[in-house]
Amino acid sequence: MTYVKWIRIIGDAFSDENLNALEALNDDEVIVVWFKLLSMMAISVENHAYFFQKRMLYTDRLLSKAFRMDEDTVRRALAILCDRAMIEIITDSVTIPPALKDV
Repeated sequence: MTYVKWIRIIGDAFSDENLNALEALNDDEVIVVWFKLLSMMAISVENHAYFFQKRMLYTDRLLSKAFRMDEDTVRRALAILCDRAMIEIITDSVTIPPALKDV
């Protein structure tokens, strides 16, 4: 697995169409989940998939524990992010499409 010390967020990230749509929901938890996913990607990603341990991909249940958030909240946030094509859920595992690796 790769390890990156920094993640890069562009200065006008909040003028991005997807983030504007998330802000319009008036639910900050979705944005918090998004940025936590980006942060995790820097330390536990291989081929854009999140690994809890070697060969064990993150699921919504594992993410809720890692984020210290309610499972239903994480599931709802993941569904919203998936609908916006900001993440992909493949076989119950969360991935970020390569085009979105730089926000």
